[in-house]
Amino acid sequence: MRPNFFKSSVMIFTIGLISKVMGILRQSLIGYYYGQSVYTDAFNYANEIALILTVVLNTTIHLVIIPMLSKTKENYSPEEGETYFSKIVNLVTLINIALVLFVIIFAKPMVNLIIPNFPKEHLELTVKMVRIIAPSIIFLGLCSCFGAYLNSLNIFAPFAALGIVVNLTFYIGLFTLGKYNNIINLAYITTAGAVTQAIFLFIFLKRQKYKHKITLNDDKGYLKETMYLMLPLTSKEIISQGANAVINSIISGLMEGSKTILRTSYNLFGAVLSLSITSVSTVLYPSLAKAFNSGDKKFIKKVIDKGIVITIMVLIPFTFGVIILSKPLIAFIYEGGKFTRENTLLTATALKLYAIGFTAAGLRIYLNRVYFGLQDTKTPFVNQIITSGIYIVLSFTLTKKLDYKGIAMAFTISCIIEVLILITLLKKKIKELDLVYYAKSFVKVLLSSLVMATAVYYGDKGLKTILPSSKNIFLLRLFIMAIVGIICYSLVLNLLKLDEFNELKSVVKKKLKK
Repeated sequence: MRPNFFKSSVMIFTIGLISKVMGILRQSLIGYYYGQSVYTDAFNYANEIALILTVVLNTTIHLVIIPMLSKTKENYSPEEGETYFSKIVNLVTLINIALVLFVIIFAKPMVNLIIPNFPKEHLELTVKMVRIIAPSIIFLGLCSCFGAYLNSLNIFAPFAALGIVVNLTFYIGLFTLGKYNNIINLAYITTAGAVTQAIFLFIFLKRQKYKHKITLNDDKGYLKETMYLMLPLTSKEIISQGANAVINSIISGLMEGSKTILRTSYNLFGAVLSLSITSVSTVLYPSLAKAFNSGDKKFIKKVIDKGIVITIMVLIPFTFGVIILSKPLIAFIYEGGKFTRENTLLTATALKLYAIGFTAAGLRIYLNRVYFGLQDTKTPFVNQIITSGIYIVLSFTLTKKLDYKGIAMAFTISCIIEVLILITLLKKKIKELDLVYYAKSFVKVLLSSLVMATAVYYGDKGLKTILPSSKNIFLLRLFIMAIVGIICYSLVLNLLKLDEFNELKSVVKKKLKK
């Protein structure tokens, strides 16, 4: 493992923190200007439908490029690695141009198919926004490629900072156009954000002396091997996006604003995941790729162990914190303008249900990357089929009585099932993995989190009686409770002697001494 693992993780965490806070503010501005209505539902559906095909390609290509770049450089030369990368960029761009044309031409049937229960009078609006957002596919594809190249060189900051770039674009757009209350402007801002991100990464790419070549000649067979590796991954994403399309169809028949409620709560849920698991997995993935290529089983086990335990260590306390503070947190971030108190209560309920699945969702992301590093794309694919089916069945069943809440609950349950399957199958592949160690670490973290949650709950209750109720005071309360929570959590983890916590503590001490 590289000695700068924690340093890189902290850097990505810090950039991610800034990005996600900005993202939450962006969502708050959207809520302020547009509320939670059928119009914001139309935008959210349009955004997902327009990008449904690019998610299939661009997510998987990012994961495949890193190990393939490592392989070409080791087997041939750095120059050959650059040539391979040029070919991949060319191929991805051509495919994405074709996808843009497809989405623009077939926008209407796609919308009618995916959200058949959406109010008819708003379908044309959704179709128009799908066509406006469609060109983003090309630029997001370039971002995936450029980001993978930089990450393969252990340059993590630019790709991690993309959220900051897109949020700044949205701020400019919302402050300029939000006052006109025309939802279509959000579609134009979305496309502008994709273009800005691609330009931003390209600047860093050029700093690495990268020279692009216009070629698709696959004389050494690496393009073919890349496509072979991508097939199961792409199939996995197709299953995932197909499941999302079915879920969107279910949501379109629920109460007005359901899509926006779920999207808003899931964005907060996703922000916590990005601040934790993304920083861990982004830094570890290149190390995993190199370890798997070398066949060093001890090193592989060490990286996997550390990733799993750190994910548990970070996400379990967040689960308790978000559940306790969900209602005031939503009110502080979003309430105001067209975002009402009722919107706050509905969104907070969904967030609590998503929060229960924090740890499972984080482990799912990390474990999938472990399988990709092992070049086993079949297991995640089969698992995706099973859990997507469970997600759909549960959503159909639970929404009958719970309305939009059934979607959040179904998501959480399916994540837990998926992680249990992935860990069980991984143990069969790597017998050296110590599941008892994971279980002991889980118990230590859970006990520490319970102590933390108790202190935060009663501490916040006490502060409410002392401090007046206002948004500014809530921020102070949140800050105080965060400090109290971190102290309590750290003290208990220290007493329970969790190895990964002690390693992190040692790194922090060294930094403070400097």
